[in-house]
Amino acid sequence: MQSRVDPWLIGVLLLPLAVMSVAILYLIPPDMDIFNHYHALACRYYPNAIYHAYREACNGIMDLHLFGVIPWPRSYNYVGAAYSILYYPFFLLWPDWHGVAVFDALLMVPGVIAASRLLRVRLPVATLALITPFPVLFYILRDYGQLTLQFSLLYVIPWVAMHAVQTPKRYRWLALNMAGGILLALGVESKPLFAYYVPSIAIVTMAACWSLREGPLALILLLLKRLWPGMLLCGMLLAILFTARDDAGRMYFSNLGSQVPSEMGFDVFSGHLAYILSNHWLNFPNASYIYYGLRDTFPDSGHTDWVGIVITLPFWLVFFGGALALSKKQTDEAEKYHDRIYVGLLLAAVAGVICVTADLHANNPHHILQPFYYLLGMLAIIFQQCMERRPRLFVLLGFIFVSAQIVCTGYAAARQPMVAHDWERLKVLDFIKEHNLAQNTIIDHLDWGLYYMSSLYGPREQLVTFDAPPEAMMELGEKLGRDVVFIKLVSPTSNERDAQLSALPGMRVVFKQQDFGGWEIWTNAAVTP
Repeated sequence: MQSRVDPWLIGVLLLPLAVMSVAILYLIPPDMDIFNHYHALACRYYPNAIYHAYREACNGIMDLHLFGVIPWPRSYNYVGAAYSILYYPFFLLWPDWHGVAVFDALLMVPGVIAASRLLRVRLPVATLALITPFPVLFYILRDYGQLTLQFSLLYVIPWVAMHAVQTPKRYRWLALNMAGGILLALGVESKPLFAYYVPSIAIVTMAACWSLREGPLALILLLLKRLWPGMLLCGMLLAILFTARDDAGRMYFSNLGSQVPSEMGFDVFSGHLAYILSNHWLNFPNASYIYYGLRDTFPDSGHTDWVGIVITLPFWLVFFGGALALSKKQTDEAEKYHDRIYVGLLLAAVAGVICVTADLHANNPHHILQPFYYLLGMLAIIFQQCMERRPRLFVLLGFIFVSAQIVCTGYAAARQPMVAHDWERLKVLDFIKEHNLAQNTIIDHLDWGLYYMSSLYGPREQLVTFDAPPEAMMELGEKLGRDVVFIKLVSPTSNERDAQLSALPGMRVVFKQQDFGGWEIWTNAAVTP
């Protein structure tokens, strides 16, 4: 059925995306954790990084050893090297922190295209549904949870698998299987939490291939027959990864397993489920909580964020209202496919929520937005069918949907970030660059807020450390013939540390923002404040 909505109208609904993007980029500062997943690149690209042996060390202590001998870098205890590998060519072309948002946006492109084809909706409709919601757009432009790659793979992998099942050409079948296996392994390597969503990916794949066989058992047998090379390859790659050991001899799988609670009763499970869904699915502005602190959704919390709840509700009004308006049983084959994939997306979202809720450490938005992304696929189908069958309803729902996301963006962007996340701290990096300090000093970040960014961008000669003992850095400076720079927060409890720094030879304050709550730079280098 052809769309009865003019293309320009969809364009009008997409225009606010630009406004929202500008608001997020210019009003919400980059968080340090945005650059966490590129830390393996920072440790490998800068030769002097090997001297950093302290918090988030670059001296190889974070590496896994594949087959016991091949070093494989990690960006964090449970963050792999995938993002660093993918970002490296882009980093060489644009070695500036502003480029990360563009890179993350590019990572989303394959996923939106795959979703458009898998769900059989127009590309602008897929873009409207999958990109416009504030939590998703925020993570694209300020991704502190390694989400953009996962978002894309949630649709790319089922799309690749569907074509592998359907293609009659043997070489194409094998190539698609290899691609699917590598992509799934890549997603898990980037962040093992992605494994929680493998059942969801399988459900969506089954829904897309449902018409190929009569009954679920016959379909499962078909998928196993057609996808076994990809599953075997993925299993082999993950077996190599999870059996790798760190410097302490601990197997990666065991290390990850120790972070997941071994026992959980129904009361604990249901309480955790209510907590993460209410705080992150019923309060979209909480996607940016890392900047401002979490605002509880529970009415009995004593500080319920009713504004966040109210401005999120229109999304669910559109979601459920559109579904009810289009609930009539379909007879057209294309619409039957929509019905099957719609149910598959719903079951995938439910499966994803159940799997991730079993992990009590999964409390943040970037732990629970993956199944939400499948709900957005359902929304794309709702929009597509509205365009074809009830265009006026599409206009109404589209207007409510987009307006609510604009309000969510404005509400989040209008808040004042905490000092470790605000724009003012970037002036520290400007000062370092203005005085060429990174080229011939050791830069030691004593407080959380700037390290990942500082270690990733700078001259090739830089040596950046995090939370390293000042005395040890002074000794290293003497050994390497470098002065030392210490970057810290000004706080009422920093007197002891200030006394420690003051006692170091030639150490003095050369940059200070305010008495309390700002940043300051100490150094023994020849710098004019």
